[in-house]
Amino acid sequence: MADDRATLQTALTVVTQQIRGLRDLANVSLSGDLLVLVRDALSARERRRSLINAVLASLDASAALDADGYPALDPIVIPPSLFAELQEEVSDVGAAAGVFDPSAAATQIIVNLGNPSDKSE
Repeated sequence: MADDRATLQTALTVVTQQIRGLRDLANVSLSGDLLVLVRDALSARERRRSLINAVLASLDASAALDADGYPALDPIVIPPSLFAELQEEVSDVGAAAGVFDPSAAATQIIVNLGNPSDKSE
């Protein structure tokens, strides 16, 4: 990952310098066609810089996740009295879920339509 970061930092330095130069060039007296070309190149370099910065931020987030001990998660330590309360709540939720019958399905549908009317009037 360090090699990736170093490569990206180098690329960021290069593209940032190119952006500064292209911005300067866009402010001098250029023909319309050349100005379009310079602005297109500037836009492409700015897009590249934005992507490099996004990848660098992603690497930072990945490092933070590693520092947090990913993928391991510590078990939650709970005092016995709270565990008993938790078990009671789990039991209650299980009992509540038992009142539902997932196999019951509608056997008929009744639709009451109004009387037809003549729309040609």
